[in-house]
Amino acid sequence: MVDMTIAIVLPRAMVFSPKGATSIDLVAKDLLFHSRLKDQTVVYGPDIVEPFDGFQFVGLKASNQRQRDRELVEHLKSQKPSCVVVHQYVQTAALIASKLPDSRVILHRHGLLKKRKNALARFVKSRSYRKLSNIIFVSNFIRGSFLEDFPGLRERSLVLYNGVDTTTWCPSAKKKKQVVYIGRARADKGILPLIEGFRKANFSDWRLKLICAVQTEEEADFYRDLQAKTANDSAIELVANYSIDQVRDCLAESLVAISPSIVKEGFSRALIEAMSCGCASIGTLSGGMAEAAGDAAYVLQGVDMNSIAEAFEDLLADPEKIAHFGKLGRDHVCANFDIGKMSNAYDEILEHFE
Repeated sequence: MVDMTIAIVLPRAMVFSPKGATSIDLVAKDLLFHSRLKDQTVVYGPDIVEPFDGFQFVGLKASNQRQRDRELVEHLKSQKPSCVVVHQYVQTAALIASKLPDSRVILHRHGLLKKRKNALARFVKSRSYRKLSNIIFVSNFIRGSFLEDFPGLRERSLVLYNGVDTTTWCPSAKKKKQVVYIGRARADKGILPLIEGFRKANFSDWRLKLICAVQTEEEADFYRDLQAKTANDSAIELVANYSIDQVRDCLAESLVAISPSIVKEGFSRALIEAMSCGCASIGTLSGGMAEAAGDAAYVLQGVDMNSIAEAFEDLLADPEKIAHFGKLGRDHVCANFDIGKMSNAYDEILEHFE
């Protein structure tokens, strides 16, 4: 084993805990849990009461970003890590690189970066990126968008897909007629046309379960709107902030899952989790979701009530088609996104990639 120490830095608003973990928390946790470098790694994130068991975790107590970065740098100077992986924030990654010149600093980016409108803005921003050893993107879609602005950073950038533990995210022996949505409580995730499309399709023996992550005031407001919209509909169940075990159990027992995102996703962890659990998975294939889905998802032709209703009318009435897509998705994830394979590639990046 390589003799090195590693720091993982999570962004603000993360919840490194079984209760309320975001997709970024889960990516960091799963890669580390299966890593041969786990015992040499410390995770830094917002202070929480019950972090995931089995990890070296340091809770940062500062409330604003500037104070948080100052607190973080103090910890890192004491730890003197060989490598620092910063999720999402290039400003924090660049600051750490300048304050810890003997540490390799890697940015792990999960979503699209803001496009720079002119050459001067791109030049100024590129100075931050050039302080970093490498930049990991969760899809070729995000990396390609980044390289349109910063082609000179091609050699420093690479793609590492999200992974799933296919030994635990797996189908239950018995499934029920349930369609599941898992994601943030936001309008741009396509939840409203999903509700309308499900109602229009009118399958009386099926249920729709909406599992929403609610973390901001804006999401709380939208969730209250969803509560009002679904209050008198016994076929639709709305819940918030399930634990990761509850999410996994729900997918395992459901026949169908849907990710009707209107925005271009960076990847789609929710989609591959559903596929791994043997759900016939419906996706929009926008952005990086196309890379997650491959040829194994049922493709929505649009994110509107009629398109979603048509997809349900075609799929829910056909048990053989449901079984076909369920097996196709499970096989696809096992072959391409198993966490063991992804974590091994991650370790090699941390140990060797320059």
